[in-house]
Amino acid sequence: MATIYDVAARAGVSIATVSRVLHGKDHISEKTIRKVMQAVTELDYSPQMGAQMLSGGTARNILVILPLHPVNAPACLSGIDTAARANGYNILIGYSDLVGNTRIRLDELIASNLIAGVICQVYSEKLLDMPEIPFVAIGENPTVRCSYSVISNDRYGTGQLTKELVRRGRKRFAYVSSTTDFAYEYSFFIHERKAGMVNALQESGLPYDPGLSASFVVQNERNYEEMFEKVSGYAVQIAAMPEKARPDAIICAYDYVAMVMINALKQLGIRVPEDIAVTGFDNDTVCVLTSPAIATVASSYGEIGRQAAEMLFTLIGGKEPEEPHLLVDPEVILRASAE
Repeated sequence: MATIYDVAARAGVSIATVSRVLHGKDHISEKTIRKVMQAVTELDYSPQMGAQMLSGGTARNILVILPLHPVNAPACLSGIDTAARANGYNILIGYSDLVGNTRIRLDELIASNLIAGVICQVYSEKLLDMPEIPFVAIGENPTVRCSYSVISNDRYGTGQLTKELVRRGRKRFAYVSSTTDFAYEYSFFIHERKAGMVNALQESGLPYDPGLSASFVVQNERNYEEMFEKVSGYAVQIAAMPEKARPDAIICAYDYVAMVMINALKQLGIRVPEDIAVTGFDNDTVCVLTSPAIATVASSYGEIGRQAAEMLFTLIGGKEPEEPHLLVDPEVILRASAE
């Protein structure tokens, strides 16, 4: 059964162009119209086949765009799917790099009239505020503000984690992050998580010494040898300090940094958590595979996905959400690395 994609490939044009021809849009050359219609005839393509995916003239599909390495995608998709099924919609899944290079294909998919709205983990202005279709961002980057978004309240999560460590007697805190050169400007969550720690210390009446913290730029966040080399350099500096000057708690921007930090400290004879507590963020699988197990913060991605889908269906229905920007509180998970 031929699809609009087959017609576009046979005619040597974009899907958007095929859609414009079939819908009788203006400003299309006669040559292009002939090529498209010839492809339609040769492939025996019927636009009504696409209409099988429509109900009452409205598409019953939503597109979910995730980054190429979506750590929390399963939970997020589960939440979206739950809401979609309840509202009679299907979900289509696409992937994008950090700079939003999906936009060209997205334009074509919108033109095919097979999707009613988009949920996207936004990093780039290329994917923002498409006037032609309802759009909700998850994991929003505040530097490229969206009209509608549902995100994890990372500042709150790290703040709660910090307060718990303070209750357990920790007083000197450091914040350690790592990101790639390419992703640095998009890594707003790194700054939000740090702000949560700093604010919690202020509320607890404890000072924050920026000189104890560190931020690393690596070529690949999953290149553990490179990350270990840089984190080890930081650990050596910590080990060289007088014990009373060292941090007694290191909050890491995410779990992989915490994993590497624990290993680096252990190699230098610094005990975790007896000498220094180490925590992460994301509740990745490595948390329970590391010794000691890593205390962390778990974003409620299932709830984020569900809320984003509900917001999208409100927009599809022609209404404005009561709150266009929702924050979903994460959960602190305490494990041995913070005892």
